[in-house]
Amino acid sequence: MSKLMRILMQVARAVVAQVQQQLNQQLNIVQSQVQAQFRRYVQTALSGVWTGRGADAFVASVEKEGMQIVENILTGVTSMNTNITRAVEIVDQADRSARSVVENLRSTFDAI
Repeated sequence: MSKLMRILMQVARAVVAQVQQQLNQQLNIVQSQVQAQFRRYVQTALSGVWTGRGADAFVASVEKEGMQIVENILTGVTSMNTNITRAVEIVDQADRSARSVVENLRSTFDAI
C-alpha cells in the first residue's frame, strides 16, 4: 500500500471514530434528556397535577407513542453504530487479504 493510501486510511479511520463518538453522544442525549423528559411529563400528570380523561389520554399517548419514538431513535442510532463498526471490520479484512495476496506475489516473483 502506498504511503498516500496509508495516510488516507488513517484519516478515514479517524473520521469514522469521530462519527461513532458523536453517535454515542447523541445516543446518550436521547437517553438522558429526551427519555427523561417524557418520564417527567408522565410523572407530573400521574402526580395529580392534571386529572381526568385528558390526563389519562396524555399519559397513554406519551407512554405508547412518545416512548416508542424514543426507542426507535435509540435502536436506529445503535444499529447505525454497529453497522459502521462492521463496515470497518470488513475493510480491515479486505486490507489484510489484499496485503497477503501482494506478499505472496512478491515472494513468488522474488523466487524467480
